[in-house]
Amino acid sequence: MGLFSYSVKSLEKSLETAHIISTVEADVLQLRRDEKDFLARKELKYKDSFMKKQGEVIPELKS
Repeated sequence: MGLFSYSVKSLEKSLETAHIISTVEADVLQLRRDEKDFLARKELKYKDSFMKKQGEVIPELKS
């Protein structure tokens, strides 16, 4: 039973890590979109969106 329990916990941890990675990847892609839109259109709403999303992503990376 001990090996099975370890395997289940290991799998759960791997799934949790994969979920965190996919979330961070999506957030970084959104940051890149906002940066590109700001540079192309020079509209401050994209800078504001970038700064807001950046504030959300940094704590995710630290955890």
